[in-house]
Amino acid sequence: PLADYRMITVGALGGVAAMLILTAKTWSQRTRATLLTLGNPLLWIYAVIGSNDIVAALCLLAATLLMIRQRWWWSGVIFGLALAAKQTAWLLLPLWLLWSWRSSKAAGSPAAARRQGILGIITSAAVIFGPFLLWQPWRIIDDLIRYASGSIPYSYPISGTTFLQYLNVFRVVDSPWAIIPT
Repeated sequence: PLADYRMITVGALGGVAAMLILTAKTWSQRTRATLLTLGNPLLWIYAVIGSNDIVAALCLLAATLLMIRQRWWWSGVIFGLALAAKQTAWLLLPLWLLWSWRSSKAAGSPAAARRQGILGIITSAAVIFGPFLLWQPWRIIDDLIRYASGSIPYSYPISGTTFLQYLNVFRVVDSPWAIIPT
């Protein structure tokens, strides 16, 4: 069979499940983690259709586990990959910075440990976004901000199980192609 992005998203779901199951301390917690990940059709459906949310969740979970283990550089690199995988992960950047500062301070690590994490974020984000910023910087702004917010006409139809989809179903919004920034 040919490789497909859905193989990556299903693999990412398996990775999230494995990390959650292996970090659980008791059998009841492991059973609960298994049922809520591998046994949850609400997660499987998005992974099977290829939604990239699970890839960002995998990166966020891995960055969290690496930070707990005081692997500051790798935590930053993986968090940078989460930033590249999903625009909404950018909302967690202030939280990640605050948690990095508090956990490195509590661990007695010097400020250099925090700088390693931040440098990891900058490095991975620069490797992924850098070529696109050099190539056509206005296009990446369109892709990351304008497309995701729905402000480019006829490029992001209302779909899925979102609030806007319900407005479309109940004919409050005339068309799934209506220009409604979310």
